[in-house]
Amino acid sequence: MRAYVYQAALLCEACGIAKSTALRAEGKAPEDSSDESSYDSDDFPKGPFYEGGGEADTPQHCDACHAFLENPLTSDGEAYVLDAIEHALVEGEDCVALTEWMPHYGIEPKDPRAIRLGRMAKGLLETADKETGELGAYAWPGGYPVFYVTGPKSCDVVCPKCANDPSTGLDAFGGEKLSACDINYENPNLWCDCGERIPSAYADDEVKEDETDVAT
Repeated sequence: MRAYVYQAALLCEACGIAKSTALRAEGKAPEDSSDESSYDSDDFPKGPFYEGGGEADTPQHCDACHAFLENPLTSDGEAYVLDAIEHALVEGEDCVALTEWMPHYGIEPKDPRAIRLGRMAKGLLETADKETGELGAYAWPGGYPVFYVTGPKSCDVVCPKCANDPSTGLDAFGGEKLSACDINYENPNLWCDCGERIPSAYADDEVKEDETDVAT
């Protein structure tokens, strides 16, 4: 995105043009605005400059309308964005680090806790382990086996192992989040897409008893 510099501030192209137009209407434009050596950026916007004003240690935004300028980053800038993304995921914040910086720069979180929490809907965040972001395999109290469900569209069954595996990244469930947790009481044929069977609280015992009867 192209940007202008005016009075030590960065302006997006739209705001830069609007400010230039307003100054011209007030009779404050330089004689030749194309000759940037003839005036100071404190008096009239200079630009446009490509790539959001150039490489920087942080993502740049328009100082007037706050539009993201999509500037390239230094290595320190990439570290800054990574930290902001992981912090937002851990805190459950829906902010510019996730909505604009992450898709533009293609920076994915590396912290396992941030990845796990980033894949959960808000209703599950409170049930996750505070230190690791892991979800339990058994309900408490009772110790019943649990499974997780993605939503709101697919409603796929996810085993605890897949729910907690950070190596599959934020998009592990096709862009959907783990939205609910339930106990498998009596279904002996409940399966995760990975091929893992979800144990049942009561049906497994019945199956074992039937197998014992057949064997005797």
